[in-house]
Amino acid sequence: VKLMLNEKRVKHMVKLASYENKHGLADFKVGSFFKRDYISYNLIVSLLWVTWGYFTLVLILGMTYMNEILEKLSFANLAWIAAGIVLIYVGVLILYARLAKAYYRKKHFNARKNVKGFIEDLETLEKMYEKEDV
Repeated sequence: VKLMLNEKRVKHMVKLASYENKHGLADFKVGSFFKRDYISYNLIVSLLWVTWGYFTLVLILGMTYMNEILEKLSFANLAWIAAGIVLIYVGVLILYARLAKAYYRKKHFNARKNVKGFIEDLETLEKMYEKEDV
């Protein structure tokens, strides 16, 4: 019976070590943040990258179609183009913010759940050791 208990304990330890090596470090890092702080930080970083990417795309498209833009350039057309660029940017930003917020909320929830399960498994392993000592 004692041999079976040791085998069970070893399997449990392998399971814990496997989780810790594969996903544990990332989950511990994410789980160490308060949910609101984690979501806010990652949302800000994501929106900065979206802003950089959007204006890079606008710049590339502007340079690509510069001849066509300059041929039809007037103050009214310039105002429409600028308004369109800003409205599309705001729309992209709002859409991306909603998606990113949902993604980071779920990621934080899953990391906390995984860390909680890991701690429960550690407690189970501790109980196995206590049983063996008795």
